[in-house]
Amino acid sequence: MPDQLFDSLTDDVTVRPLPATEVRRLGDRRRRTRHAALGIAGLAAVAAVVVPVALTHGTSDRSLPPATQTSPSAVTTVPADFPLTAGMPGRDGVSNQPLAAGPLTSEEEKACGQIVWSAQRPIPTVGGATVTYHDGSEGGQARSLALYADAEQAGLALQNITTLLASCDTTDHGRGSLEQLSGPTEGDQSAVWVIRWTDENGHYNGEGMISGVTQVGNALLLDSETFGSAGDDTVVQYEAGRLADRSAAVVTAMQDTYAPGPLAH
Repeated sequence: MPDQLFDSLTDDVTVRPLPATEVRRLGDRRRRTRHAALGIAGLAAVAAVVVPVALTHGTSDRSLPPATQTSPSAVTTVPADFPLTAGMPGRDGVSNQPLAAGPLTSEEEKACGQIVWSAQRPIPTVGGATVTYHDGSEGGQARSLALYADAEQAGLALQNITTLLASCDTTDHGRGSLEQLSGPTEGDQSAVWVIRWTDENGHYNGEGMISGVTQVGNALLLDSETFGSAGDDTVVQYEAGRLADRSAAVVTAMQDTYAPGPLAH
């Protein structure tokens, strides 16, 4: 997710699934090859793609929300039949193993040198799962379902993400531009942003990552994918639409499982 949201493959990919962080670092591997002098800080995943070290923006240990008990109405497990891989390829492009969810990533999402999201802080999760896909050409997709004690905690996590991203327009030590494409609105608790990497002259090099976050009840879905032709605004909008389409079944399942009120079960 470089200092970015939302890299490189390891030799034991067929033994265990790589953390979502790896997917978000894949695009940077090519940049490290072409620009060996560029110092790249590691992304920790989600989130991208997508997305953030000590927390230095807006939150400190003193400002962390007090420990709270899990809401008795909140579902804090991922059902065995939850379709977290819906919309993603059936098999990994590198290992050829069936795509399957694993434990929630313990890595941190970063942008502008600050933590955008982490399973531990500023809002600690109580459960979740992560799935990653590698396309065989140093790109891929990553998706995490993060569960919180209640909807309020999930909302605070979403707010932290959107607040930090709104204050940040560059990433990867200035070798990438970050733009928030949409933010939470009444009735739609989601946000989408894009990272477009640049060369040493500040020109787009065609590599990008689209990332999104959606809240339903006490759950957050963090989703991202690397893509090409990122300097074209039309392509960026197309990829944002594809991101929404791929995750639609997952969001529906979240509404069935984690939404408060009559929909929860």
